[in-house]
Amino acid sequence: MLGNDSTATSPTDDASTLALSPYTPNNPSATMRTGCLSCHKEGVPCKHQATSEDWRINRDVAWQWHGTWRERRGLHVFAGFLTAPGVMGFFESPFWHRAVMLACDNSATIFHLASAIGSLYEHALKSAAGFAHTDRRAVPFALEQCNRSIVLLTRDESSNAEVSLTACVLFACFEALQGETQRATVHSLQGRKLLRHLEFLEATGQTMGLVRSEDVVPVISSLEMQAKTLQGTAMTRSLTAPEPPFPDASYLYSLDHANVAFHHVYARLLVWVQEWYLSGNLHVMTVLTAEKRATFAAWMRQWGNSFTELLFRLGQEDNLPPGDVNRAKILEANHLTASMMSNADQTANRSVWDEYEDSFATVVELSACVLATFRLDQHPSLGKVQFPFLTHGLWVDQPLFITMSRCTNPEIRRKAAGLLFGERDRKAGKKKRSVHEVDDWTMDQWIDYAVRTRMDSAMAAFFGGFAVESVDIPGFDANCA
Repeated sequence: MLGNDSTATSPTDDASTLALSPYTPNNPSATMRTGCLSCHKEGVPCKHQATSEDWRINRDVAWQWHGTWRERRGLHVFAGFLTAPGVMGFFESPFWHRAVMLACDNSATIFHLASAIGSLYEHALKSAAGFAHTDRRAVPFALEQCNRSIVLLTRDESSNAEVSLTACVLFACFEALQGETQRATVHSLQGRKLLRHLEFLEATGQTMGLVRSEDVVPVISSLEMQAKTLQGTAMTRSLTAPEPPFPDASYLYSLDHANVAFHHVYARLLVWVQEWYLSGNLHVMTVLTAEKRATFAAWMRQWGNSFTELLFRLGQEDNLPPGDVNRAKILEANHLTASMMSNADQTANRSVWDEYEDSFATVVELSACVLATFRLDQHPSLGKVQFPFLTHGLWVDQPLFITMSRCTNPEIRRKAAGLLFGERDRKAGKKKRSVHEVDDWTMDQWIDYAVRTRMDSAMAAFFGGFAVESVDIPGFDANCA
């Protein structure tokens, strides 16, 4: 039996220096270093200890949890630090918390890829703290695991749309961790085609139920929007192409349900706004924006009414913890931003945002309350820039940036910028944000740049450290700034 093979060959490389001590009540670290997820969930010492780095895992999927200690450690890091809270912040995600972990349990491809990401993530954290030299095998091991997942995907699971889509997202994360932004953006753009294929298979009843298309829409939309920003990619689909229906928002039964429904539509709204910017056809967009704005605005109003009712119900229970209060504030800040974007005629000049001054002020107030209590760290990267430059989940950085770039009240703009600068600089630490001249820009220079530049390009420069790209906005009168 593989799991009980105590006569395995001697460890290679540095594995001997990291020999694992037996589990004892006084040595809880041994549980993390040697325990598989199955035994960890049961709360018992691991029954499937592997003592050799040479013990390779040419085995069936049934043995997937019981690999080498590096594989299990990588998977522990991935499950404990990436699927939550690093990826989605303070909200549960059907994709990251359910679908990805279920795929790890049922697909050898995803298992190896998750182990690779976890190992590389831990190495990136050590590098940021100056301890990368303590484990020189981490990067080669991660690359081995990634290559193994590619072989398994192309050989055994290429026809599985659910595994392919999940692997596409994880490959983007893996390349981003290495600092390979160009390759990460390629994977991000491929996700849309795989998502469309999965939607077709779901309509014809040809899926296993491992991953639902509606759960992965926010992730794919967010990655696609950010990848197009960096590549300057032309539109990949028509603005009038049919889209899947919006999720039902007539009744919200929890904050997590409210987040899932809202994030689905908000991500699609951001992609649509970006495609309008990339189209550059103001005449066509003047006609299309009215219809699109009406669709998004109507849904946002319905969600807002249901969210108010949800907060009333939760308030009556009189047991809302502080964490849920801040989650509600994050949702409200993003909802106000989405409502403004869906109602405002963005083909007009800046004066169209004048009527939303009170909403912008509320966004700043809510964000300040959240940032006074909680902070959300960004993933480390072995590169000089940060991709994705926005988190996969909802946070207050995007509403604040939109306030800084679109609000016409200078005082409110500066308040939003002040909060943003504190958040961005705290995440960056001593790391150089960019190789460009913007490192020395003042807050007023950043505000001026954000006001006059396409929103997604400005966010890539501000949050990710990418090259400053001055792009005129169609129909946008900079003189009104």
